[in-house]
Amino acid sequence: ISILIFSFFFFFPNSASRTPVKRVLKLLCNNTNNTMSYREYYGIDLPEYRGLEDFSFKGFTWTLSRRCLNLEDMRVVASKMKQSKRVFTIILDENEMSSEEIRPFAEALKVNSSVHDINLHANRIGDDGAR
Repeated sequence: ISILIFSFFFFFPNSASRTPVKRVLKLLCNNTNNTMSYREYYGIDLPEYRGLEDFSFKGFTWTLSRRCLNLEDMRVVASKMKQSKRVFTIILDENEMSSEEIRPFAEALKVNSSVHDINLHANRIGDDGAR
């Protein structure tokens, strides 16, 4: 990102052009409005729905990245979390989940005290889901 910033300021050195560039960089670095999907924001495709059919829920780390999880999948994850005391890390990045889809997971976190690390990068959770 620093190279990108340098190149913008090198080619557009005057202060009038810096304001729009800062706004563009902010949008590139932080999808703050949560209106763009992961596909639109990063310009890459996620795999089609994979769900949980091939996931075993064993081990200390559950990697559930890029599975396009939906509300029903997250209810299953929440149920498994409530039963397991041996999972320490749950990776749910790049699933395009909304605040409603993450709600069962958040409720399960209140019961499961063993989870210490959670990766929710590249989801559309927003402020409502963070509460």
